[in-house]
Amino acid sequence: MLSKYPLFGPTNHLWHFQASWFQQFPGWLEYSLTVDATFCLPCYVFSCKPNNRFGANAFTVKEFQNWKKVNDGKKMCIIDVFTAAIDSQLQELNNIFNDTTMELLVLCSTLDPRDNYKLFKVDDICKLAAKFYPDDFTEQEKLYLRIQLQHYELDVPNHSELKKLLTIAELSHGLVKTEKYEIYHLVFKLIRLVLTLLVSTATIERSFLAMKFVKTRLRNKMEDEYLADYLVTYIEKRTAIQFSTYSIIDYFYDMKERRARLR
Repeated sequence: MLSKYPLFGPTNHLWHFQASWFQQFPGWLEYSLTVDATFCLPCYVFSCKPNNRFGANAFTVKEFQNWKKVNDGKKMCIIDVFTAAIDSQLQELNNIFNDTTMELLVLCSTLDPRDNYKLFKVDDICKLAAKFYPDDFTEQEKLYLRIQLQHYELDVPNHSELKKLLTIAELSHGLVKTEKYEIYHLVFKLIRLVLTLLVSTATIERSFLAMKFVKTRLRNKMEDEYLADYLVTYIEKRTAIQFSTYSIIDYFYDMKERRARLR
């Protein structure tokens, strides 16, 4: 916090940022001395998309510097502009997280061990397995999962090493350490599926992005199997680069005898 801030505006009506505004708008207001302007720090960090809606880019993509309009009588103009920016961000989040995604996240949260498994609900966890992972559990396993969850609810939250866990990842490690994963193998299987959700989602997004580079107009007629193999080498570049050309040729020869000599 500075003792003095740069002046801005016409010569006869100079205005400047006031340190008291940090207390008036706590939690989100951030001042930049470089551009002599304010931003909503969370909005600026997590959003980079401009919006055509009037006032929506203030504090987010663009800075706010109109000090004269911070307090306009009893009406807070800065709040009006900030509200427009927040509405824009909420609309963007709503477009990303639809009802199905939100339901998946809510159901996954029931496995969270925080606050002594406060969110744990047997019915919701069974719904998670039945609705979002139907191919990973047979009908018999889904019935047995409920029985395991009922015992799990009485056992795991009271275990000395599993009481004060904070994340699902820590819960997974704790179940392995205490060997509870063998007793509640179906619950542990569901936990692993939830933990791989972020990785699998990111992999899908990377795959669609890679399609733009791999399946060009000249390669538009390639078969699905060849396309899938091609995409794997493109997406997993860091792994593929570790294989030399000669090692691939040797593996190719080991599969069966070849007439052609590749080297």
